[in-house]
Amino acid sequence: MMCDQPTKHRTAPCRQPMLKWVLTALVLAVTVLVMVLGARSANAAGPLPVSGSWVTPERLADLLPVDDLPPGSQVHVSLVKEDKRLGAEACPAPLLANTTQQKLWGRTFLRVSCVGTDTPGFFVAVDFRVTAPVLVVKKPVSQGQPVTADDVQVQAMDLTTLKGGWVSELAHLNQKTATRSLNPGLVLRPDLLKGQALIRQGDTVKVLIQGSGFSIGGQAVALEEAELGQTLRIRMPQGKVIQAVVKDAMVVELLI
Repeated sequence: MMCDQPTKHRTAPCRQPMLKWVLTALVLAVTVLVMVLGARSANAAGPLPVSGSWVTPERLADLLPVDDLPPGSQVHVSLVKEDKRLGAEACPAPLLANTTQQKLWGRTFLRVSCVGTDTPGFFVAVDFRVTAPVLVVKKPVSQGQPVTADDVQVQAMDLTTLKGGWVSELAHLNQKTATRSLNPGLVLRPDLLKGQALIRQGDTVKVLIQGSGFSIGGQAVALEEAELGQTLRIRMPQGKVIQAVVKDAMVVELLI
């Protein structure tokens, strides 16, 4: 018998639809209460993992060869964009790998994996920026003219944008001349400086061989021009061609 069909024995209104509505409302209320209590419990346990927590700037900065950076360098490392996979689950031992073997300089891609979990490894884009004081030309210098401390000034620059290199210390200007005209604002590079050649091609040079606890000498012929501290090729009396470092005028050294 349908509830909404009147009978001669039913005079009171039908209560079945109202009872269903009350039960539905009660279920919804309980569901909302459970969700609220669950959210409070999660907040009490601590915040959810933040995206990028696997890859912190400190971990990334540790990957840079700090010994190769000039004095006063400041390293700035950041993710190119946030990746939800980095904070998807707890990772007690994140592993960062430079699988491409490219220099960690400018924009680089690193492989991220979480040791001890089933999360597959993936790549993230990272920006490495290194700011350091370098020498910048402040006065015009003509080609062949000596470059002195008065001709340059120290300025903080992003080394990752200096593709041709840089000069960071005034000591590098010692007895150097400009290989071409230098205009103000130009970042000084090693190829813009030329030192006095202490050895020229064809010169007979004295060869010092330094070892652990001994030192011997000999002679060889220089096969190229070189300045103090530069490496050059020399031909030994037996005809063997080897490399040596310029130590003084007409003097080179082999390290063994």
